[in-house]
Amino acid sequence: MEDKVEKIKPSPQTIERAKYLLNRLSALTSTLTGLDGVLMLAQYSSPLIIALLLRLAKLKKDGGKNLLGLAGGIAAGAGGIGETRTVMRAFGMSPAWEALMIGILPILQWLLALHPRPLASLRSLITSPGQSLGSAKALGTIQALALMVYYPLEHLGWLSGKGIVRLSPAGTGKAVLWSVRAWA
Repeated sequence: MEDKVEKIKPSPQTIERAKYLLNRLSALTSTLTGLDGVLMLAQYSSPLIIALLLRLAKLKKDGGKNLLGLAGGIAAGAGGIGETRTVMRAFGMSPAWEALMIGILPILQWLLALHPRPLASLRSLITSPGQSLGSAKALGTIQALALMVYYPLEHLGWLSGKGIVRLSPAGTGKAVLWSVRAWA
């Protein structure tokens, strides 16, 4: 039995690679941007992994009960990750200025830095045919205004879904729909 353990003992190079990978992952997840990126990768890749597990389960003679359980666990985990990312954005704990309460202020600061009167700037941009929508100032203003719509509506829909804020299902749907439209 000990001979088998010796045969599968990892090489020093494998151990060094594992240490290197662990160090890189630790450094990556120690920043909000890196942590959000890792969580995003896990959340958004989960449907693909679940689909693969369900296909593999169909090929198993026993119906793939273990694979079905694993797929269910991954789905639950992905849902939890999505919730975590939403809460992080709500409190300004994600990259950039993504928040409802704390982070909305940096968005407002950005908007005012671009133009002291952003709505007037946007109105003149729309009504003056000679101005370009491609300027950095115009695009930044449009982005900041869209974010000012997106984040409050995203969190309103999320809070409603949790029963914290009372909205009708239709009201929740409208908040989420307009949030996604503003994000797009």
